[in-house]
Amino acid sequence: MKKLLLLAFLVVGLLALGACSDDNGNGNPSNPSDVSGGGEVFRIGISLPPILNDFHAAMRNSIEEAVANAPDNFDFTIVSALSADDQFNQLEVFYNENFDGVIISPDDGTLIAPIAEAIYNSGTPTVIINRAIDTDVWTSFVACDNVGGARTAAHHIAEFLGGEGYVFIAHMRAGTPIDRERTYPFLEELAEHWPGITVLGRAEAGNTREGGFDMMQNAMAAHPEINAVWAGSEIAALGIAHAATLAGRDDLVIAMGFGASQALVDELDADPDFIVQSMCYVAGMGANAVQAMMDILNGEEVGRYHLRESIVINRDNLHIWREWAH
Repeated sequence: MKKLLLLAFLVVGLLALGACSDDNGNGNPSNPSDVSGGGEVFRIGISLPPILNDFHAAMRNSIEEAVANAPDNFDFTIVSALSADDQFNQLEVFYNENFDGVIISPDDGTLIAPIAEAIYNSGTPTVIINRAIDTDVWTSFVACDNVGGARTAAHHIAEFLGGEGYVFIAHMRAGTPIDRERTYPFLEELAEHWPGITVLGRAEAGNTREGGFDMMQNAMAAHPEINAVWAGSEIAALGIAHAATLAGRDDLVIAMGFGASQALVDELDADPDFIVQSMCYVAGMGANAVQAMMDILNGEEVGRYHLRESIVINRDNLHIWREWAH
């Protein structure tokens, strides 16, 4: 059967597909849908966050490419939410429609945790991509190593500053699981190994250039001695760097976030002294999540964690990332 790909941004009334799946006790359907007399067909729902930056778009592209190359006995419904609340609603639709598997790239891992847990507890396997959720009730998790990356970033920034200096932290969305994973290990690494580094303060920048730019203007006004910024998002870090440049702040020598965007590659190509560096964050993990779900539904053994190592991206190894940039 032809795979169903819904390129939609609203959830209400999206899914009018029938069939339920029974569970054999291990998260794999034992009686998948029989559609048009063509044999077993698994329905997979894929819930994505709002597309706010290049990474989100590249993640969706990676998923769509994997879906296009998937066997015909897998039907996919892909929905990009308009907001965190909209994503919760779309997951409720997947739950009520008894999909055979659900892949989730969370916008707000705290908000959607209850419905994600309900989906799993109904017997439907779930694969979480990119951002953790506030429950450990899921089948498999595919992401970069946010915790290890945050510690690596702290060490790198501290070394870059010569062990002494002033750092400001730019949150993505304060309090969400991914923000905690990218903030607290960073703080712990500094506290344990770098007593000469002072954290001046923290503020929310989101994951857009505009959010980083606005946050940095306020941070510089309150803390004129900032030497470095750690941002959960590389996209926000780009906005932070441009705010510092416009303010003539030559003493801000490094801004970092998670990313590997084409925008960073372009900036470093244009200006070798551009201050933003990054931690690797490969959007291709979306395709890995699709493969993991198909393996699960085919009854194959799939590990619980699939974490890519996070490494520093800067002008010294930029050639490696040109083909991976999103």
